[in-house]
Amino acid sequence: MKLNNLFLIAIIAAMWHSAALGQLKDTLWTRDLWQLGASIRQVKFTPDGNSVAAAIGDGVYIFDKVSGQIVKQFNRFMIACRYFDFSDDGTKLITASDNNMIIVWDYLKGNTISVFEKIFITHVRYLNDSLIIGIGNLTEWNPDSTKIYLMNFKTGKVIRKQGSENRKIVITAFDISKDNNLLSLVSVNSDVRNIEIWNLNSLTQITTIGKHNNQINDLNFSSDGKYLASASDDGLIKIWDIENKLLIKSIKNDNIQNGYGNLKFSPKAGYLVSSFGAGSNMAPFSCKVWDMKNFNLVYSYPYNIGSYYSTDISKDSSLLALGRAWFLTILKARWNPTSKSDDLNKLYIKLFPNPSSTEINIPNNEGISPIRISIMDTSGNNLMTINQVQTIDDIIKLDISRLISGIYFASVIYPDKTITYKFEIVR
Repeated sequence: MKLNNLFLIAIIAAMWHSAALGQLKDTLWTRDLWQLGASIRQVKFTPDGNSVAAAIGDGVYIFDKVSGQIVKQFNRFMIACRYFDFSDDGTKLITASDNNMIIVWDYLKGNTISVFEKIFITHVRYLNDSLIIGIGNLTEWNPDSTKIYLMNFKTGKVIRKQGSENRKIVITAFDISKDNNLLSLVSVNSDVRNIEIWNLNSLTQITTIGKHNNQINDLNFSSDGKYLASASDDGLIKIWDIENKLLIKSIKNDNIQNGYGNLKFSPKAGYLVSSFGAGSNMAPFSCKVWDMKNFNLVYSYPYNIGSYYSTDISKDSSLLALGRAWFLTILKARWNPTSKSDDLNKLYIKLFPNPSSTEINIPNNEGISPIRISIMDTSGNNLMTINQVQTIDDIIKLDISRLISGIYFASVIYPDKTITYKFEIVR
């Protein structure tokens, strides 16, 4: 068994993703983990700050944050591990999987401490030395009877549970603020998605703070517990003032159709990272950093970088982890406004002569048609996305009639690389 595991590690370690994602300036490394059999459901930096963990396939795998090598794996007894959490001191790992099992692991030694069966709980979170909280059902999967559970993970005893006969708790959106004794979740009633704030210890509802008009994919408290951010398929991020129960900002993205997937406040506060995309031409991935003081866009990561299921930020706020399909990507954090044109200028190929008409010709020497072309301005804002690209005699003809005079960047995205061209329009 151990030899098989070591063989698996060796295979995975040899599979480095060398496409454009791993070659970008902001990318520390990218791993292609398709051998593990399922897309990544959760990513999280370890409490010691040295590693990043990913729930993928039938286990949780721990990667060195610098090299990307697997340093630990917890893949026994589980089927489709979706969610996990660490104890604050980093000595325990708690996992929840689709075979109705909660496991408490000794993270340092790799042994199991407790195994509880016939417990379908998702979004499991560690509270203190003996308690966890999660959403699910203790007997069998039944979406209409989903409840919140406070559970002693040493004995398996349920300390407290709460639910409602009139609404369904949506398990895709859930967060806690330990220091402020708060829990946030989503309830659905007649297709209205409400965001509720609860007392964490008593599991009693405090208020309904607001709603979205479509599925809510993620909730996240700020590190001080003063704010809650919500991400939805309606294309909005909403920032809520918890104490005053007010919506203080809606951040709308007009360039996507499948909404925001996940978000995360930076541990050192002051910034919010948002990510979205569904891996299709209709919803290209993206990852952006927002200044929470003025709600300005601080930085937009280039080249279709993003995540739909999970994003995390290291405790020192120096790195970002993104789980996208089978790809685990570690990015350098960008908290200060940076001219996007400076980044692109180091990578672009200049088109000459500069076009003055309504059409621009881009060379295509790759032998295949691009997947997509994105047109950006010098601030990194995506202005146009062309999903159906046609080439004639190794030339891509691009309609630029809607663009005004100025300098632009055209990113031509192929399956294994991205080529960026700089051009200027003079009307």
